[in-house]
Amino acid sequence: MAPYERIDGSKVNVLVLSPEDLVMEKIETYKDRKAYKDLYDITVLLNNVKEPNKIKKVLSEFSKNIPVPDEKLQSYSEFNSIIYAGPSPSFEKMSDFIKRWVL
Repeated sequence: MAPYERIDGSKVNVLVLSPEDLVMEKIETYKDRKAYKDLYDITVLLNNVKEPNKIKKVLSEFSKNIPVPDEKLQSYSEFNSIIYAGPSPSFEKMSDFIKRWVL
Protein backbone atom coordinates (compact mmCIF):
# COMPACT_ATOMS: atom_id res chain seq x y z
CA MET A 1 0.00 0.00 0.00
CA ALA A 2 1.31 3.44 -0.91
CA PRO A 3 -0.13 6.93 -0.48
CA TYR A 4 -1.32 8.68 -3.64
CA GLU A 5 -2.12 12.37 -3.80
CA ARG A 6 -5.02 13.38 -6.00
CA ILE A 7 -5.07 16.56 -8.04
CA ASP A 8 -7.29 18.23 -5.40
CA GLY A 9 -4.67 17.50 -2.70
CA SER A 10 -6.63 14.73 -1.00
CA LYS A 11 -4.86 11.45 -0.38
CA VAL A 12 -5.85 7.85 -0.90
CA ASN A 13 -3.97 4.60 -0.28
CA VAL A 14 -3.34 2.51 -3.39
CA LEU A 15 -2.34 -1.14 -3.53
CA VAL A 16 0.97 -1.44 -5.38
CA LEU A 17 3.64 -4.06 -5.91
CA SER A 18 6.99 -3.58 -4.20
CA PRO A 19 9.97 -2.67 -6.42
CA GLU A 20 11.21 -6.23 -5.88
CA ASP A 21 7.94 -7.75 -7.10
CA LEU A 22 7.85 -5.35 -10.05
CA VAL A 23 11.38 -6.40 -11.05
CA MET A 24 10.31 -10.05 -10.96
CA GLU A 25 7.26 -9.26 -13.13
CA LYS A 26 9.34 -7.22 -15.57
CA ILE A 27 11.90 -10.02 -15.95
CA GLU A 28 9.12 -12.38 -17.01
CA THR A 29 7.65 -9.74 -19.31
CA TYR A 30 11.03 -9.12 -20.93
CA LYS A 31 11.57 -12.84 -21.47
CA ASP A 32 8.20 -13.01 -23.25
CA ARG A 33 8.35 -9.84 -25.39
CA LYS A 34 12.00 -8.81 -25.46
CA ALA A 35 11.16 -5.09 -25.69
CA TYR A 36 13.76 -2.44 -24.87
CA LYS A 37 11.25 -0.65 -22.62
CA ASP A 38 10.92 -3.70 -20.34
CA LEU A 39 14.68 -4.03 -19.93
CA TYR A 40 14.86 -0.29 -19.23
CA ASP A 41 12.13 -0.64 -16.59
CA ILE A 42 14.17 -3.34 -14.86
CA THR A 43 17.22 -1.04 -14.68
CA VAL A 44 15.17 1.85 -13.31
CA LEU A 45 13.38 -0.35 -10.76
CA LEU A 46 16.69 -1.77 -9.50
CA ASN A 47 17.52 1.71 -8.20
CA ASN A 48 14.50 1.47 -5.88
CA VAL A 49 15.00 -2.05 -4.49
CA LYS A 50 15.12 -2.12 -0.69
CA GLU A 51 15.42 -5.89 -0.21
CA PRO A 52 17.99 -7.12 -2.77
CA ASN A 53 18.02 -10.66 -1.38
CA LYS A 54 14.42 -11.13 -2.57
CA ILE A 55 15.48 -10.86 -6.22
CA LYS A 56 19.21 -11.74 -6.32
CA LYS A 57 18.74 -15.38 -7.33
CA VAL A 58 16.25 -14.72 -10.14
CA LEU A 59 18.13 -11.65 -11.35
CA SER A 60 21.41 -13.55 -11.27
CA GLU A 61 19.96 -16.30 -13.48
CA PHE A 62 18.45 -13.72 -15.83
CA SER A 63 21.73 -11.79 -16.07
CA LYS A 64 23.63 -14.88 -17.28
CA ASN A 65 21.84 -14.84 -20.63
CA ILE A 66 19.80 -11.69 -21.27
CA PRO A 67 18.12 -12.09 -24.66
CA VAL A 68 18.71 -9.37 -27.25
CA PRO A 69 15.62 -7.16 -27.73
CA ASP A 70 13.29 -7.99 -30.61
CA GLU A 71 13.71 -5.13 -33.10
CA LYS A 72 10.48 -6.16 -34.86
CA LEU A 73 8.49 -5.55 -31.69
CA GLN A 74 10.17 -2.28 -30.71
CA SER A 75 13.11 -0.78 -32.56
CA TYR A 76 15.82 1.10 -30.71
CA SER A 77 14.65 4.36 -32.33
CA GLU A 78 11.09 3.73 -31.05
CA PHE A 79 12.51 3.06 -27.59
CA ASN A 80 14.60 6.21 -27.87
CA SER A 81 11.45 8.26 -28.52
CA ILE A 82 9.84 7.27 -25.19
CA ILE A 83 12.79 8.24 -22.98
CA TYR A 84 11.90 11.69 -21.66
CA ALA A 85 15.19 12.66 -20.01
CA GLY A 86 18.79 11.93 -20.88
CA PRO A 87 20.25 9.63 -23.50
CA SER A 88 18.67 6.23 -24.12
CA PRO A 89 20.87 3.44 -22.80
CA SER A 90 21.91 0.74 -25.25
CA PHE A 91 21.11 -2.93 -24.74
CA GLU A 92 24.75 -3.47 -23.76
CA LYS A 93 24.68 -0.72 -21.13
CA MET A 94 21.44 -1.99 -19.60
CA SER A 95 22.75 -5.58 -19.58
CA ASP A 96 26.02 -4.49 -17.98
CA PHE A 97 24.14 -2.51 -15.33
CA ILE A 98 22.04 -5.57 -14.40
CA LYS A 99 25.12 -7.81 -14.29
CA ARG A 100 26.98 -5.35 -12.04
CA TRP A 101 23.94 -4.95 -9.78
CA VAL A 102 23.91 -8.69 -9.10
CA LEU A 103 27.55 -8.71 -7.96
